[in-house]
Amino acid sequence: MTIFFEEDSVAAVAVAHSAPAIRIFMVEDQPPLRFNLKQLLELEGFAVEEAADGMSALSRLDVLASQGHTCPQLVLLDVGLPDMEGYDICREIKADARLAHVPVIFLSGRVELEDKMAGYEAGAEDYIAKPYVNAELLSKIGVALRNGEARQTGQQLQGQVANAMQAAFTAMTSASEIGIVLQFLKSTFVLPDNGALQQCMLQALQDLGLDASVQLRSARGVSTVNGEGPCGQLEIGLIDTLARRGPIVDAGRVTVFSYGQVSLAVKNMPREDEERNGRLRDNLAFLVEGATARLAALDAAWQQQHQAATLAQLVSRTRATLQVIDNRFRQQQWSSNDIMLRLREDIERAFVSLGLTEGQERLLAGLVARATQEATELYDQSADVDSSMKALLQALDAGRAAS
Repeated sequence: MTIFFEEDSVAAVAVAHSAPAIRIFMVEDQPPLRFNLKQLLELEGFAVEEAADGMSALSRLDVLASQGHTCPQLVLLDVGLPDMEGYDICREIKADARLAHVPVIFLSGRVELEDKMAGYEAGAEDYIAKPYVNAELLSKIGVALRNGEARQTGQQLQGQVANAMQAAFTAMTSASEIGIVLQFLKSTFVLPDNGALQQCMLQALQDLGLDASVQLRSARGVSTVNGEGPCGQLEIGLIDTLARRGPIVDAGRVTVFSYGQVSLAVKNMPREDEERNGRLRDNLAFLVEGATARLAALDAAWQQQHQAATLAQLVSRTRATLQVIDNRFRQQQWSSNDIMLRLREDIERAFVSLGLTEGQERLLAGLVARATQEATELYDQSADVDSSMKALLQALDAGRAAS
């Protein structure tokens, strides 16, 4: 079974009967809720295993992880269980090297910020309030699975990225914290896009010994990543919330630095070392300000490119339209002149059968001649319009060639 993800939806499409279904492990102590949730997931094509309490869940997860191919790809976890808190189960999962990569989504009636912070600190991918809407749950499951897959890929690529970035920081390995920050600022001048800026920030933070997530809010959208890949929706929501509270905010074990369109969430600030913690707070604020300046420059360059492309399209469409108008104008000129000539010839031939006197024929011929003359003068005047149209088309062609 192949899962196709979009921004807010997940669809399961069977591509082969032999392909294994995506495995989800759910922990819920209420039988009706457990039954309904399992039925919903199985109807969507997922393979579901369940547990009603924490101890049985951990025991079963240990068995599944030891078998490798049966390891779940997602865990849905209730917070309030009869024998232990869901947060403790999540920490156990994240502490197990065999299960650490598996995304965890909490399902709970507890919806305060403190509850979500506890879930985030335990390592959850997302936090969904009960009662939930089925469509929302399925959408968030799709996002979590996508992020989990991206993180697995990211872990494989992380070594390659680290080696590539390490060359730029080799000279700074024994330097001071400010030296690392200055090297980062120097590196930003040659970064080509937002993704490279995020990776450069993550490398600098890694050199500082910090575990952090980086969020960029640019003209092209919002991107939040950490060293493993895309961040979960719970972490994104918490960064958004804390970023609005001030430039530097401490919440639980997390410290969020925000300046302009850049936020940095650090999970392991050395608060027990007051002197180093103070230095890092100053240096990270400086780093975030520098990243914001580079992001503004990248946004400006992107907007200029976008505007130039839009202008080029507009010029091309304008030229095409003017060409059509010019062709029609020429056709109408030719048609009008032809009509007047044929009218004059028809009237002159009709004189024979109309029985007009010689004076009447001269009068009518004079009227036709005068009308023909006026039409000819009007045609001559339109030559100025034709010349202006040609000049405008030539100017558009010259502008397009110059661009």
